[in-house]
Amino acid sequence: MVREIPEITAAAATDLWDTYALPRRPVVVRGLFRDQPIADAATVAGARRLLGAAPVLIKEEYSRSFAGDGQAPEPELASLDDYVGRYGDEPDSGRVVTEWDVPPTLLELFTLPEFCRPQAPVHDLFLHAFLAGPGNYAHLHFDQDQRHVLLVQVFGRKRVVVFPPSASRWLHPFGNLGSVRLQGMAPAERDAFIDLAGGMQTILEPTDALFMPLLVWHFADYVDFGMSFNIRFRRNAHNRFLSADNFAGDRYVQAVSEPFGAVRVGDPLPADLAAEFARITAVHDADHPDREAKYRAMRATFRDVARQRGDGADPVYVFPLDDMDERQAMLGMRDTFRYRPDGRSSADMMVVDDRPAAGSQLRMVRDLVRRHGYPDSLFARVLANKFAKATVEELSRGEVARLVAYLQSPSGLLRAPVTV
Repeated sequence: MVREIPEITAAAATDLWDTYALPRRPVVVRGLFRDQPIADAATVAGARRLLGAAPVLIKEEYSRSFAGDGQAPEPELASLDDYVGRYGDEPDSGRVVTEWDVPPTLLELFTLPEFCRPQAPVHDLFLHAFLAGPGNYAHLHFDQDQRHVLLVQVFGRKRVVVFPPSASRWLHPFGNLGSVRLQGMAPAERDAFIDLAGGMQTILEPTDALFMPLLVWHFADYVDFGMSFNIRFRRNAHNRFLSADNFAGDRYVQAVSEPFGAVRVGDPLPADLAAEFARITAVHDADHPDREAKYRAMRATFRDVARQRGDGADPVYVFPLDDMDERQAMLGMRDTFRYRPDGRSSADMMVVDDRPAAGSQLRMVRDLVRRHGYPDSLFARVLANKFAKATVEELSRGEVARLVAYLQSPSGLLRAPVTV
C-alpha cells in the first residue's frame, strides 16, 4: 500500500521551516489558505468570477513533445475564462498552462506564508501557475533550480507523487527527467511501483498546500479540472551555486546537492560537506581547454562524490542513459553560460548583487504600473507576494529588472488581450 505524505494543520505550519524544510521532509498543510480571499476561487465558478480575465499561455505539456511524432501546437495566449470554456471538460487534452508567471489578479488573493519569506539575498522568490483538465499530468522530474517548493491548490483536485532523491536508481533518469512513465501505468501497477521505489502520494484539495523539499522527484496528475500555483523559495548560497544556473542537472548533481539544503543561512558547512564543496569548486575553477572538457570534468567530479557517499548507485535497469545526459547537457550549452572555461570563479558566483535599484529603473516601474492601471492596493500585493517587499524602493537592481520584465510581459496584464 502506498504511503500517504504526512499532513499537518495550518496552525502547525508556523514550524514548517525547522520541522520539515531543513530536514528535507515533504508535508501537506491542509487548508493553509482556507481563511484567505483565494478560498473564494475554490470552485470553477468562483475562479471564473475572480480570475476569468487573467492572461494564461496555453501550450502542450512538455514531456509529450519528447514522445510525439508530430510538431507541437504553437503556444496560445488567452484568458483563463477562454481556457475553461475550451478545455475544462476535455479529458487528457494535452493543452495545459504550466509554469506561467502568476498574474496580478491571483497575487492579490493571498498572503505569502511567513516560512516562504526570504532570509537573505540568495533566497529569492519565484511563483508559477498551472491549469489543466482531468487526465493531464506533469511528467516525473526534479527541479534544477534547487529551491524549496510550496504547491498551492486553487480549485479542483490534484494527485501528487513524490520520491526522495535516493530513489533515482529506480526512476532511470536522464537529466532531471525520470524515464518511468507513471501516467502510463494502471492504478495497481503504479501503486506497486511507488511503494517499491520508496515514494509517497497525496491528493490536494482547494486551499491545501504541499511542501516539497529541494530536488525531490515529483509527478502530478489532474483528478479534476484544476488550478494550482507554486511558490519557489529559500535556497542558500551553496545550492544556488550548484543549481542549473551553473551546472546541467542530473542524478549526480541532485545527489550531491540535496544535503546542502540542511544548512541555515550564515551557518558554516559541516566538515564533510565543506570538503566536498571544496573539491567541486577546485575542479570548477581549474583551467579547462573548452566547455566540453569542463563539463566532463565536472560531471566526473559530481559522480565520484555521489558514489563515495553511496548516493550514486547506477539505475537498476539494463540500459544506461548517460549518453542522453551528455547530449542534453551539450545542447543546453548553446543557450547558457554554463561551463565557460573563462567564466567567473566559484567565489564570485557565490556573491549576489544586492545593490539598490537605480532611479531610472524605479521610474520605469512607476510608468509601467500607471500604464497598466494597477490600483495601489494591487501593486502592493504584487510586491509583497513576488518579492516579500513593502515598497518598490526596497528592491535590488536584480529584483527591479525581474519586475520590469514581468510588467512588460503578458503575465503582468490585468486582462488578457482580446484577439479577433
